[in-house]
Amino acid sequence: MKKRFYLLLLFLGVVSLSSYAQNKLNVGAAYYGETIFHPGFSINGEYEISLSESWSLPLRATTGYYFHKRNHQAVFLEITPGIRWHFGQTKRWYMSGYGGIGAMSSWHHSDDGIYEVDDNGNVSKKDSNYAGTSLTYMASVDFGYQISKERPQYLWVRPRMTWQTQVNQQSLYHLAVEIGYSITLN
Repeated sequence: MKKRFYLLLLFLGVVSLSSYAQNKLNVGAAYYGETIFHPGFSINGEYEISLSESWSLPLRATTGYYFHKRNHQAVFLEITPGIRWHFGQTKRWYMSGYGGIGAMSSWHHSDDGIYEVDDNGNVSKKDSNYAGTSLTYMASVDFGYQISKERPQYLWVRPRMTWQTQVNQQSLYHLAVEIGYSITLN
């Protein structure tokens, strides 16, 4: 059931993105720092629908990976709609807000293996360090600057928070920062 949900989420994201292709298509890559210092990377595709000279509606699909040396590593996929305000005399600065949904799969790290306790209190070593796939919700704000007018290119910083649901019967919050570069393809 979970796999069907994630496939449906991915399909709906791709269909939604393709329906807005007549506007601006941006692609980018970023350093992804989970709690800033746990390194990773992300890549994203974004369709931006212009509402006016100052306002637009971006719809972004992001996938990425990060490595937390003493805890876990994870891959994620997200679909996030948002709103963007272009400002300044030449409208080269912008600020965006996003909120979205996605999925995160993670694997635990341990030099001695991963152990679990069953309902009877028995301890056993797990065969795999796979922690599972969780539904995620995320919110972010980004600040960017268009560094070139001829072929629009952007540098941006994106502080973000991800809420990972149902990890050992509780939710986990991940704070991260993305620092990236995007270019407009059309």
